[in-house]
Amino acid sequence: MSYHWHIGASTYVNALIGGVHIAAMASCFLNALSVPIQSLIALFVCWQGIRYVQHNNQSWQLFYHSQEGWRLAQNNHLAQPIEILASTVITRQIIFLHYQCDNQKYYKMIAKAALLPSPSDYRQLLVTLKTDA
Repeated sequence: MSYHWHIGASTYVNALIGGVHIAAMASCFLNALSVPIQSLIALFVCWQGIRYVQHNNQSWQLFYHSQEGWRLAQNNHLAQPIEILASTVITRQIIFLHYQCDNQKYYKMIAKAALLPSPSDYRQLLVTLKTDA
């Protein structure tokens, strides 16, 4: 048994994070700090938002094969074997994938709407993670 999921950016999550950054930018200028400090904080918030968009808009792929296990490919590189850790959180709308690769632990967020070409593949991913990870 073999599965392949292509995961992109979720418009819902991007909108939520964008709203949080806009609210943070507004709060930077609605406090009693001096204008230079407000500007520095706002610049940092803006930089974080840009960094999030650049990181989150990259697509990646998750593979599962019953004999080979889990593999992950990102940035057009070859798929690397990964180990799904027990601290992975699975809900109906979002998965917080916690995995280990090359003795380092990583996190990835998978929103239901982020699966390409069809979000209906999300249920297949949920079931596979629950039964085989």
